[in-house]
Amino acid sequence: MTYAVRIKKATGGTGEQTLLSCGSCIDASLSKIEENTHSFILKYFRKEWRILDAGCGLGRWLIYLSDLGFNVAGIDISSDAINILKKMKPELHLSIGDITSMPYRDGEFDAVLSVGVVEHIKDGPAKALDEMRRITRDDGLLILVVPLENIIRTFFHRPLCFLRYNISALLGIKLEFEEYRFSARDIMNHVVKRGWEIIDKSWVELTPPDRSYSLWVDWGNLLRDRSRSEPFSLNALGRLKKRFLTAISPWLNAEGIVIAARKTK
Repeated sequence: MTYAVRIKKATGGTGEQTLLSCGSCIDASLSKIEENTHSFILKYFRKEWRILDAGCGLGRWLIYLSDLGFNVAGIDISSDAINILKKMKPELHLSIGDITSMPYRDGEFDAVLSVGVVEHIKDGPAKALDEMRRITRDDGLLILVVPLENIIRTFFHRPLCFLRYNISALLGIKLEFEEYRFSARDIMNHVVKRGWEIIDKSWVELTPPDRSYSLWVDWGNLLRDRSRSEPFSLNALGRLKKRFLTAISPWLNAEGIVIAARKTK
């Protein structure tokens, strides 16, 4: 199943930008934190390809790939994010625009990367996936990353969310849509229905034993290490929980799922 996360004030997908930015300065260190997504992307992308980072934000993956010598461009709906990126990396090819209607020619790119973006579209990912297909050449590649409704979220976090939504409604507190958490089956069905053939998939999570996306985001003060300034740092209980779950299966605690898909004719 897929469920929606609602919060008091939606970030519109800029939550990570808040973590990475401080005034006009950017801490791009988050792109250096090791996660299995890095090796997954490098497994499929080629440096001679023209690659688009669709929904690049403040350029975490855009800068990472560019620094490795990949031919990559970026687009984001946030003019603030694009303007900051232009000042920091003027050599990058950047555009301001909505990923459901992009200013590119049909088949202009060899591949598209989209990390943590389509889940923030309230109407669902269909239009974005269609547009990514349009601008990708025949037999081109898509790498898509979205939040995963892992087992822990199914049996613990989702019921807690629904309880909070009901209490908020009783108290007259209005909550705004923030993002979807997709089951692996649901997001793969979305991708296939929009004209892509899935060729590979993997779980997404930070690999250092003292950091976790999902535990840090979902369990707040209970598992966060407040003594450290690094984002996604876990306290002793959080580290123990991550070690236990990962030993059983990394999918149990995975923050997201990364999918590689090829454009079908």
